Amino acid sequence: MITRLKMNTGKESGQVLIMVLALLALGGLTIAGSLNYSSTIIYDTRISGYAMDCMYSAGAGVEYVIWAMENDEVIPAQLSDNVNGKMITLDIQDKGIFKLYCGDLIYVDDLPPHYDWLTASGSAVCEDGTCNYTISINYNGDAQQRKITEVGMKLPDDYDYVDSSSSLFPDNITFDDPDEEGEGSAGRWIRWLWNPGSGPVISDVIPSVNQTFMIEDPGAGAFGDDDHYTWVQIQSVDIGIVGEITGERHTITSTAIGPATVDSVVEADVIIVGGTVYIMSWQILD
Repeated sequence: MITRLKMNTGKESGQVLIMVLALLALGGLTIAGSLNYSSTIIYDTRISGYAMDCMYSAGAGVEYVIWAMENDEVIPAQLSDNVNGKMITLDIQDKGIFKLYCGDLIYVDDLPPHYDWLTASGSAVCEDGTCNYTISINYNGDAQQRKITEVGMKLPDDYDYVDSSSSLFPDNITFDDPDEEGEGSAGRWIRWLWNPGSGPVISDVIPSVNQTFMIEDPGAGAFGDDDHYTWVQIQSVDIGIVGEITGERHTITSTAIGPATVDSVVEADVIIVGGTVYIMSWQILD
């Protein structure tokens, strides 16, 4: 299952956990290139300690917003207390509903009315760099039969699909290898596709189906629970594509302003799913 990143931050003036949040961001997702610690935080050896204070303070502002989102608190335009002697202004832009699909964030406008009838999740059992991975699809809707048109997952970093492995699991909805493999800005993905009317059936009589297969890392690396996600699409205009990570996307901008007129700006892209905040990117803009 996806590891849900629940960030516990506080209101204390001066609290700075900024790089912890960045490093805990969803491993293979849309992580900005500016997250390289050495090149982003320490621009060069000449950077002043005052500028560093501003940068850390701006990061604390982003942390406060994430805490407020998770706890349904009102987010002010400016923190009531200074952080490290800096005034912190906050700006939050609502971007709409997005989902993680084929390695990228896609805009889905409004969620269809029966979106919660369908769920997709992934789990793995691993040994020595080889995993049996299961995509589980569950239906909780009306009595109408629905036909699946797509099932997919984002592969963990360094892992590959094992050819012909789908044929080893008798309960699968298909024994074929994936129809497509690709790569987005966040990593590699695989997916099975069916023409309309020809896909597996899911309904109140058959409420759960699975697709199990093998993935492996030739280097026998550790499987990251926070580095994969799944999605499913069915032939139904009132449900559409359903993924493990779908929610409201927000861009948080925190600006630290000090008496020496040195400003620092930190921007984070987040998605809120059921009260949990997923960090998509974390950038230091100034």
